[in-house]
Amino acid sequence: MIDAHRLFALAVAALLVPGAARAADPGTWTGIYIGANAGYGWGSSTGSRGGFSPDFADTINNGANVPNAFDVASTGSLVGGQVGYDWQIGMFVVGFETDVQKADIAGSQTIELAGNTGGGFAPSVSSAQDHLDWFGTARARIGVVPCTDLLVYGTGGFALGSVNDRALLAFNPATAGSFAGTRSSLQSGWSAGGGGEYRLTSYLSVKAEYLHIDLGTNPVTLLDPVHFPGSFISYRFSHVQDIARLGMNWRF
Repeated sequence: MIDAHRLFALAVAALLVPGAARAADPGTWTGIYIGANAGYGWGSSTGSRGGFSPDFADTINNGANVPNAFDVASTGSLVGGQVGYDWQIGMFVVGFETDVQKADIAGSQTIELAGNTGGGFAPSVSSAQDHLDWFGTARARIGVVPCTDLLVYGTGGFALGSVNDRALLAFNPATAGSFAGTRSSLQSGWSAGGGGEYRLTSYLSVKAEYLHIDLGTNPVTLLDPVHFPGSFISYRFSHVQDIARLGMNWRF
């Protein structure tokens, strides 16, 4: 698995290679910057049912004790750092930024179903959890400078993140089945958003930013190797996050 701190260090080194650095020009936004940020993230509901083995067909068609889908909505905090380069051309600014975030964005849900004992369908308790551990982006920035110290920009590019999802489907009694699964994955996708940055001094600026991040889908297969070897059911967890954050940059 890629280490988030190492990824950020490599991005800094790539921008600070000999000859790349240029001192910040107090009259423009041109130059290298490095900074920190913190914020909040929230995700869309997820946990749709995927494939299943043939012996699940009757109980799924009955709809009495197996969830069609979970409704897991994740929320949580994040903190991280960014490094980038801006180039001002008249009132326009183009640039590149990469960032790495330590995240604790998670959600869970538990569903209890009564079953249909008369029809041979045992009651069940199902649960699901998802978690975004960390993520990073590499994005282009394109903006305008409506006044000397204010930059308004749009941004978009690549995203990478580490996710963990798990689910449980437990029937009562346990001999009727207890299916569990977990999957951690390094997911790639895209990010897009926008923000504003205000220069307090020639070297220090503050910013507010929104990002939409799509890291794709992580499928989790639930198994019960003790009571029902060979049987399975799966659920798909999408990792689509909205991020709002505040940050500060130091410009060189």
